[in-house]
Amino acid sequence: MNNNEVIRSIKELKKDTKNHSIFEVEDLATLEFAMKGQLKALLFVYCEELCYSDLAKSVINYFKTNSKEVYEVSKKLYERVIDKDNAQGLIATFKAPTYHLNDYQNAKNIVILDGIETPGNVGTMIRTCDACKTDLIIITNEKARLFSPKTMLASRGMQLFVPIIESDYETTQKFLDENHFSVYLAEPIEGKDYQKYTYQGKNAIVVGSERYGIDKRYFDHPHLKVFIPMKGRMTSLNVGVAASIIIYEAFMQQNR
Repeated sequence: MNNNEVIRSIKELKKDTKNHSIFEVEDLATLEFAMKGQLKALLFVYCEELCYSDLAKSVINYFKTNSKEVYEVSKKLYERVIDKDNAQGLIATFKAPTYHLNDYQNAKNIVILDGIETPGNVGTMIRTCDACKTDLIIITNEKARLFSPKTMLASRGMQLFVPIIESDYETTQKFLDENHFSVYLAEPIEGKDYQKYTYQGKNAIVVGSERYGIDKRYFDHPHLKVFIPMKGRMTSLNVGVAASIIIYEAFMQQNR
């Protein structure tokens, strides 16, 4: 491909909401994590004119030899596909990692994101799960694209490293039942104080949509309701914040 064709292919990839197997990264900090994790890119595009920092130069040197295809483009061509206010001179595409539920039958900690709509919330929870070494994230009723630029930015690219599986409710519930997970449903009104549980054994924490909450079918199976006490006017927290608090509590309980 020539440079114009490369830019055109990246623009098409960014518009393709159905492609879950290949994604692009523009953020320098995320590419630094990818470099440290020794990941290989499918395609790497850089604009030398916009790469000022030593870190950017290190990323360029790494991906020049760890990408299937490498292209240097002009600033004018680069800015045809990038957000000009956040231009860092770099673009890389990666193949999305794949995981299988059957490999996590003995996992201790699973987080289920059910119908989360805001990319920033999805990214925040992925970042928290990385910090707490969560074994697996399951996404059901996907609304926010897992590898969209906004989700990637909020997570700082941690979906490159945290195992994540997109699934449906039936498959997920069967997996939880057959493998005897204790299921904690984040419920803002009913339930037990999140600090009163011990979170021992095999745990699955479920958080639901910002507007509609958790799929009601989860409540038809054995579960524990968990909530975060609040004394102000609001009866619930932002889902990304609430999930992070509960995930961290489970992590702390298990590591004392």
